[in-house]
Order: sequence, then structure tokens, then C-alpha cells
Amino acid sequence: MKRMVCSFSAAWFGCIIYSVTPAHAQHSGPYVKAEIGPTITEDVKIKEFLGIAPGTKIEFDPGFRFAIGGGYNFSDVVAIGGETGISYNYIDHINGPISEGDSVIGNVPIMANITFKLPNRTGLVPYVGAGAGVSFAFIDADLVNNDPGNTFFLDGSDSDAVFAWQAYGGLKFSINDQMAVGLGYKYLQAESPHWRAEDIFGADEELRIGKIKTHAIVFSFTFKF
Repeated sequence: MKRMVCSFSAAWFGCIIYSVTPAHAQHSGPYVKAEIGPTITEDVKIKEFLGIAPGTKIEFDPGFRFAIGGGYNFSDVVAIGGETGISYNYIDHINGPISEGDSVIGNVPIMANITFKLPNRTGLVPYVGAGAGVSFAFIDADLVNNDPGNTFFLDGSDSDAVFAWQAYGGLKFSINDQMAVGLGYKYLQAESPHWRAEDIFGADEELRIGKIKTHAIVFSFTFKF
């Protein structure tokens, strides 16, 4: 019995070693990628806006994200690169007497990333990573305050460069030595932006909100050179 247990343990350990061993020699070189997928942005609170009470909550509809990037695979395990793109969500509701129209809030991030992968013989490669950089947080506003004591119409666009960071993970499937497709999750947080827009009288109005926290499902395609 003891011999059978030892033999089974050795076989099980051998299977694990085989599964996490790369099917080929380490591959280094440049790569490019494209990503697309839906986004969910968490509710955010207004810090400053035309006499609106601080803490007033903005709620969002589901949105969209598209990104492109590239970098260098230093091995089958580590890659360093960068990416940019756009993500946005339409405003669904602002607490209080405000009509939202077709107002949009989003991000155009420029990020530097480091990715760690676990190559194996299954063809499915788990990965995790993180990045930091700057995001051009933007708003395209079409807002109306229907409060009789504080009526205003706001129509305009603006952007603000703020610090941003992200974390991500998922699985990639290698089609061949050069191409892979993947499915993952990505979290992006952009620091509190400060915007200016014009009301119908031509006066500049200021809007400051809290941190923009966006969750995305990522469908990706990667090509290695």
C-alpha cells in the first residue's frame, strides 16, 4: 500500500511538472495586441458643480472599451509593454433634479505595463499584470438642472490629465507560435478629474468628481514577431 501511494504521488507530481513546463524553448521578441470589450463604471460622487451638494451620486450605463498596445517578451514568463485606447460610459442618472441628456464620461489612458505569464503544455496560459501612467479623463456634457432656484443648461466637452493605474488577469490561448486570443478582466482607476464647460450664457462652469473606477471584460488578440 505504501509503495502504491508513493508511486501515485510521483506520477501526480510528474504530471504537474509536465503541465507547467513550456512546450518549446523560451521565446523572446516584440509583440502587438488589440483589446475590446464591455465596461462597468462604478458610481462616482460629485465634489464640485454649480451649487450641487457635494456627494451627489452619478450612475452610469454599461459602456465600451477598445485598446491597442505592444511591447517586448523578455521570456515566456515576463513581458513589458504599453497601451492606449478609449473607454466610456453614458451617464444613466444623477441624483437630484438634473436631466442627463446624452452625457458621457470616459478615459483615454496611456499606460506602461508589466505582465507575468505561466506557460504550460495545455495551450491555455494564465497571466496577471499591472500598469501605471496617465489618463485623459473626458466629459461630453448635456446637462439640465430643473431646480427652479438653480436652473442651468450645460453643453460642452473637456478633458483633464490625471494619474491612473490598472490591474488585470486572464487566460490566453495560443493559436500558434505567433498568434494568441484571450479573455480577461481589467480594472482601471483614474484619479479625480477637474473639468470646465460652458453654460448657455457662455460662462465657464467647473465640475470635479471623485475617482473613476472602471471594470472591463477584455477580449484580446496578440501577435508575436
